[in-house]
Amino acid sequence: MAFPKLHKNIKVRILTSFLSRILGAMIYPFMAIYFSGFFGSKLAGFFLLVGVWIQIIIGFYGGYLADKVGRKRIMIVGIVIQIVTYFFMTIANSPMFESVWLTLIMFILNGASGGLVYPAASALLIDSSTPDNRTFMFSIQYWTGNVSFMIGSILGGFFFEHHRFELFLGLTACSVLTLLLTAFIMTDSFVPNKVVEKVHVIKDMARSYKVVVKDKAFMYLILATVFLWSMENHSANFIAVRLAKEFKTEMIYFFDFTSVEVTGYKIIGFLNTENAALVVLFGMFISSWIQNKEMKPMLYVSIFMYFLGHIFLSVTNSLWFIFIIGLIITFGEMYASPIVHTFEAEMMDESSRGSYSAFANFGGNLTQLAGALGLTIYGWIGGYGMAVVIALSGIVSFIFFHLSIKIHKDNKLKKVPTVIEAVN
Repeated sequence: MAFPKLHKNIKVRILTSFLSRILGAMIYPFMAIYFSGFFGSKLAGFFLLVGVWIQIIIGFYGGYLADKVGRKRIMIVGIVIQIVTYFFMTIANSPMFESVWLTLIMFILNGASGGLVYPAASALLIDSSTPDNRTFMFSIQYWTGNVSFMIGSILGGFFFEHHRFELFLGLTACSVLTLLLTAFIMTDSFVPNKVVEKVHVIKDMARSYKVVVKDKAFMYLILATVFLWSMENHSANFIAVRLAKEFKTEMIYFFDFTSVEVTGYKIIGFLNTENAALVVLFGMFISSWIQNKEMKPMLYVSIFMYFLGHIFLSVTNSLWFIFIIGLIITFGEMYASPIVHTFEAEMMDESSRGSYSAFANFGGNLTQLAGALGLTIYGWIGGYGMAVVIALSGIVSFIFFHLSIKIHKDNKLKKVPTVIEAVN
């Protein structure tokens, strides 16, 4: 499956996401540090938590609107809000004027605008893809997302502190480009059902999401992904803290003439670099290889690799073993990510993909909360206790994935006789 053969909507979205993620990765990972320096860590953490919950609420509303109004129209509204917020953040970090409060307010509103854009964009991409190229599309998204994050994170470390004005200006320009491409090149084939009578928005939203909640196959899949991807947040939280505290400094010697001192902090950076480098080098190869393969067994093997790696990473302090574990985790992630997204897309009802996408996005928010909770639990039970928690999470994830796929398969089989009867 070649990239040029993909629908133009997919190509435009991947291009704009790649550019915006590079600039976003130069800014967003450092915003917590920026706000903490002015408000203090506790108050800054509270403001960021408020922003997350606002984004969750707006995300559900955005998913509902994407099904009622149309994907493209909601995307355009969200992108316009993003442009406005980036513009004011640029002003608030300009050489002549600086306001942390204005930056914070616009930062929260910008996150809320993402709640409008992401469910609609996800639904539009699924509308524009086919079962044959969907896995490849998600693989491309995964690969470009990692490449852009790697580039942006490296550049952000150099430029964020003293060049925020230029970075926000770049995000503003990138958002304008995204708006133009979305408005004039992307197309929306989805036709929402026209409702003549007036409806109560809250009640209508509740009815829309009731359909999603009653879809057992999809809900089991979301629960499975929460237990699966919470491991990534454990790596950024308790595993990072554990390595920083417990890993004893070692020296790596290169050809007897130079050496590198490896500390707990440095090994965390090395693991992130290893992950990004492996994705960049092998991500596209894997995306091509898994095309037309049986996804279910591949998913189970990749989940096993992912969880097994995190179990060992919770307890080991062996330098070279940690690097081997990092390799196993990354390959498990590269196989699992596009397959999981493919199953998600396959289970979404065509007329409610915005609502389904909003729920999938909510599952991502839950993984962040699970990662934060894991750090607290680690303080009570330690690394070996967390290894048991991760093992149990892996078993639960396997069970939910199995139930989800089985129910979805049974539902598809039930529809076949109905279709045949209709034809006869």
